[in-house]
Amino acid sequence: QFLRGIAEARGLPPEEVKNASERGPLNSQEALVAKLVDQVDYADKAKSVYDMVKDLNAKHAKTRKGGKPLIEGIGMQGHYNEGTSAANVESSIKLFSSLPGVSISVTELDITYANTGSLSAQQAKSQALKYAQLFDIYKKNAAGPANGKKGRVERVTFWGTNDGDSW
Repeated sequence: QFLRGIAEARGLPPEEVKNASERGPLNSQEALVAKLVDQVDYADKAKSVYDMVKDLNAKHAKTRKGGKPLIEGIGMQGHYNEGTSAANVESSIKLFSSLPGVSISVTELDITYANTGSLSAQQAKSQALKYAQLFDIYKKNAAGPANGKKGRVERVTFWGTNDGDSW
């Protein structure tokens, strides 16, 4: 279903998207990074991405030196809004973290509010609290020695005030 959505958005047959994912770098030492995926704070979409990465990595196990997985990273686009559940974001990170050898990058992080210009004082406070919630989660799941090398979130990239204004 996830691949069907990507295919429809690009006007391609779902088999072509899956085949492109599967072609990958099987004859080199390059790794694939799963498509930067928006809205993986929704459980069904996160599960679809998880299943795709798990299946492709199982299918191509032992094809790369050192036993590295075919897909080494998942990019979680962070186009969030005031209604985004930090708990759902954390659930997705935990799900993706269960994939052996797969890192997580949070990309395009913004928290959008419906307005016609600058944020109101209440919106700015709410936005700051949402960022604080998210960064508590990112810090708790950060890769590197500070977390005993147990975390998988390697980076967080800000995108701007909202996706519509970043282009």
